[in-house]
Amino acid sequence: MRDLARKDQGALAPLEMRTVREQTERQLDRELKKAGGILNVEEVMALVFEGATKTARTFLSAMLMAFDRDIDELDIERLYLIADAWDYFPHRFLQGRCPAELDIALFKDVLAATKRP
Repeated sequence: MRDLARKDQGALAPLEMRTVREQTERQLDRELKKAGGILNVEEVMALVFEGATKTARTFLSAMLMAFDRDIDELDIERLYLIADAWDYFPHRFLQGRCPAELDIALFKDVLAATKRP
């Protein structure tokens, strides 16, 4: 958790990214408590931070266990919440940034490159 706090670049993210991340944290906290969660938000953030692209499946498995559901039994809102946690929480392998930040940066670069003079 110390590395997460030290390397988290979320404060540098665009406002809309920070807003979605904060909303995701609050909603995840509520849903984990409702489910009698074996994980809390900080532990979920640590799982995401320490994960890499090849461990997304491990993260999904841990979240399904936290909600005590199979993927077929999980309601769509919780599935979106799990995806948002992965997309908006910081990752170590992205130097403390989240995948959504990189998507926006890439999209802006693509738009800039396709603009006509």
